[in-house]
Amino acid sequence: MSNGNGFTKFISRFPNGTKFYFYFNDGVEVLCKLDTMYETDNGLEIADPLYEEYYAAAVEIIEVNQNNNEMNLFKVGQLTEVSNKNAPKWIKSLDSKVIWSR
Repeated sequence: MSNGNGFTKFISRFPNGTKFYFYFNDGVEVLCKLDTMYETDNGLEIADPLYEEYYAAAVEIIEVNQNNNEMNLFKVGQLTEVSNKNAPKWIKSLDSKVIWSR
């Protein structure tokens, strides 16, 4: 299993309910709340050589401040999975301080 370096290692230090601003490479900015951390996989069969397990965070989207994503993947109130595979470019605290970046 992925050892949780990077995003998941950082985000796991915070209690459920903590709010953050996530900024993604495509210009999307969202205010979200940490719901839970969990183990997951990439959906392949365990016997597949490309099978991978990793840690992820479920975050609730509270506000979409900027959504340049053509598919509008983020909707207020939805839970979405974020992991090292799709981590934001940086995370800001509610007082707008950058607290993590790739």
